[in-house]
Amino acid sequence: WMVSLDIIASITQIKVFNRRGVEDRLEGAVIEVLDYNKESVWKATVNEIAPKLLVYDLADLEGSYVKIFLDTDYLNLGEVEVNGYFLREFPSSSPSLSFAPTPIPAMNLAL
Repeated sequence: WMVSLDIIASITQIKVFNRRGVEDRLEGAVIEVLDYNKESVWKATVNEIAPKLLVYDLADLEGSYVKIFLDTDYLNLGEVEVNGYFLREFPSSSPSLSFAPTPIPAMNLAL
């Protein structure tokens, strides 16, 4: 499971609410924050057997994606909250266009 924030954000907290009835399936899951290049900047592994709620307080971690995965079983989540604030937009991947006029040399129009 992965969500894109569509911005570069300062992430201050991640809350993972477990799914009722299959709480034990979250054990061993990895919660990861990725930057806008999808490089890992923070991760944690769920070591509890059947947590109802996991809260990760982060110190203004700069990120753009939150990923949660489990290699050993089916991943079951109830809800995920990502809290923080806007820092900036993604850098543009397309070349920028300049609309500045090109100066034309002066000509004598009174010939």
